[in-house]
Amino acid sequence: MMKHSIKLNGYSIQTNDQEIIDEHLKSWIIEGSNDEESNKKWEEIDRRINNNDLNGQYKVNYFQTSKKSQSYRYLRLKMIDKTHNNTYFLGLSKLELFGDLYE
Repeated sequence: MMKHSIKLNGYSIQTNDQEIIDEHLKSWIIEGSNDEESNKKWEEIDRRINNNDLNGQYKVNYFQTSKKSQSYRYLRLKMIDKTHNNTYFLGLSKLELFGDLYE
């Protein structure tokens, strides 16, 4: 079994077809982990609070990671506050990850 990992340098997010002030991501963190057993040990790679770059229909934005990271086997995007529509319903079209891939 191959075990790839990625050293994340940045990522882009594209919103869905919802209008402005809707279920668009506003506050989130990107985390990485190499914990294959318990899936409980996550390290923060990037954090965005009250970000307005994704508030609109089919908006795309690239975010450079705010912290230097090691390579991780698992990555996750975690919503940490309500959307622009003041709900916890998240709608997005695409998440792309950019970095160095290791085998």
